[in-house]
Amino acid sequence: MLLKPTLVLISLYWVFSGASLLGMVYTRGVQFLHCIANTYEALCCLAFFKNLQSYLHFTGYEWTGRSLLNIQLPPVCCCLPCLSPISNSKANLRRFRLLIYQLIAVQATVEMFRVLATFDCSFHPQALRTYIMDAMMIISFMFGMWPIVIVLRIDYHRLTRYKCIKKFLAFKVMIAAS
Repeated sequence: MLLKPTLVLISLYWVFSGASLLGMVYTRGVQFLHCIANTYEALCCLAFFKNLQSYLHFTGYEWTGRSLLNIQLPPVCCCLPCLSPISNSKANLRRFRLLIYQLIAVQATVEMFRVLATFDCSFHPQALRTYIMDAMMIISFMFGMWPIVIVLRIDYHRLTRYKCIKKFLAFKVMIAAS
């Protein structure tokens, strides 16, 4: 159950560094390689969520609906101050997974539009549609990260010894560096 998501996470560095290296060699296809790398990053978010879900299952946590989850957490806490906590039901777990699936779909779609615009020679970094696509990706990324933060907060006390926040930040720095 843990093998596939873990392999996806381990191979992230190689996909990003390979895409960067190929982008330096084949400059015409750099936008397509960027599309592959960003879509793979979204798939890694899903793999990380599955690993967190497996960890909670192995530690005995059950999605019974008896306890409440605080949903006023970063990265979308400023947008949702009036929402009350939700139960930890399996239906909410499916909704969390759907938020990560939308991240994959939006990242892949927007990046593919950029690839098509580049190959059509109509991509302009200062165009309004570029700003709109960037805003869509940022909003989608925030809502895709939100369930991961909520699930991390469920067992925060036990997970602090693993320094998840520092590892996640190192993960994002590694992505930016490659």
